[in-house]
Amino acid sequence: MRTRTLIPVLLLIATACDTSSEPGRREILGSWVTDDLPGTVIRMTLGETIAVSGAGAWIEEEQATAFLITGALAGDEIALYFDFPDIEDVAFQGYFTNDDVITGAFNGGALRNAPVTFEREDLFAD
Repeated sequence: MRTRTLIPVLLLIATACDTSSEPGRREILGSWVTDDLPGTVIRMTLGETIAVSGAGAWIEEEQATAFLITGALAGDEIALYFDFPDIEDVAFQGYFTNDDVITGAFNGGALRNAPVTFEREDLFAD
């Protein structure tokens, strides 16, 4: 009798150990855009191997400044560093609100906790 009750309990425990409460890893690969900062459009393309990397353009009044990006992704949280050649660099700290939206804030230069939301951009949409 004891064996009959023990087996279902052991199966239940083994199944519970296989489940994880960690969030699934988000896909960062792609093109992202925001126009949340007044008079500014920011476009970036990101990829990931071990670290996040990419490049983008900071566009103000028809003048574009290129930048390189390095960063890290852990679960839903992302940290990016925007490396500009001739102006102060900017850091972004944020998180995925869904697969196609990253919300967070910029810090650096004249920006102090400036809220921004990046949306995944479909470059091949009609």
